[in-house]
Amino acid sequence: MMSAAASGLRAPLILAAGAMTVMSGAAIAPALGELHLALTSGGGKGIDRFVLILPAIVVLFAGPLIGRMSSWISPRIVLCFRLALLAVAGALGGLANSYGWLLVTRGLLGVATAIVLCSATAAIVRFFEGPARGRMMSAQTACNTLSGVVFIVCGGLLATLSWRLAFAIYLLAVPVAILAWRLDWGDVLEAPAKQHGGAGIQDDLPMLGMIVLAMGCFYLLPTQVPFLQGVLAGPAEAALAIAGGTLASAPCAMLAPKLSRLLGRRNMMASGAGAMALGNLLMTLADGPLAATLAAVLVGSGFGLILPLAILVVMGRTGAPDREAKSGWVASAIYCGQVFAVVLATSAASWGNTVPFAISAGILAGGLVVALLAIWVRRLGVNARSQIGD
Repeated sequence: MMSAAASGLRAPLILAAGAMTVMSGAAIAPALGELHLALTSGGGKGIDRFVLILPAIVVLFAGPLIGRMSSWISPRIVLCFRLALLAVAGALGGLANSYGWLLVTRGLLGVATAIVLCSATAAIVRFFEGPARGRMMSAQTACNTLSGVVFIVCGGLLATLSWRLAFAIYLLAVPVAILAWRLDWGDVLEAPAKQHGGAGIQDDLPMLGMIVLAMGCFYLLPTQVPFLQGVLAGPAEAALAIAGGTLASAPCAMLAPKLSRLLGRRNMMASGAGAMALGNLLMTLADGPLAATLAAVLVGSGFGLILPLAILVVMGRTGAPDREAKSGWVASAIYCGQVFAVVLATSAASWGNTVPFAISAGILAGGLVVALLAIWVRRLGVNARSQIGD
């Protein structure tokens, strides 16, 4: 029997494990400038951003397969050993003397990140149900966004001493792995019998698409805000705007399940999409750091409302045999959004530094209009069938 104290560690450990996946890009982002100078002697740029998002690309393509494979192995073994792999692969990047070594270690980090994220998400569904599951999904979103701020700050401080030291942050996964190994993962809350069939992936495509869109538009903050030179005076003001958006997402994520029960899930997700669209639009019109920060806060608030609810819908209708597999699709959608943001920022910014935000606002507004029209058409169909039946 597992003690009450050990059972009480389960939620913090799941949240800590999920937070470790945020380190894949956040930890070394502040060190990219020094890393570039050390490995290229100031040569051409371009590969640096690829190094940053390589783990995300690996998760994007390998997430569903890794999620399915993870379901064949003990969850404790999967989580603990992959946390160890995340620590080792991440830290080894600090020994790089060439981009070849760095790309190999970043690729391994992507594999480890995918497995840990799949395991952490599936564990929430495995051990929690009802309102407790919603609270955990929201807590995971809040914890991950706040951890991103912490890891960026810590990475920046270490990078001031040496860019290699920034990679040492990945070793934080080691104590999490040790504690997770000591925890008994045996008591599993099975999904209700009516859910055992699970929803097919085609039924989840709208919510997975929402995850991609929300993450992509949110991830524009760290990828494009620093380049708003005409609006922000320097790195400090850019950091303030990014931090404002990130910090705003946490309380909104924590409140999302409760607000969803009071106002309806569709209304909350529509509100979140509207807030993100308005925030991106205001970012294109911002004329100073205060306006940019307020725009980022709107983007972060909308993101906090959307992400936990979308993940909760996808995972909530997943049968017990498919938890890890479906969590792989969720991981793929999350990191697809990050890759989308980087691609949009690097391609559309050639037309103007605010153009990516304008495109993001247009996509969000267009998606919101399409969703509302679909709901309206569906209601018209239901009313017509009801009248025919009468």
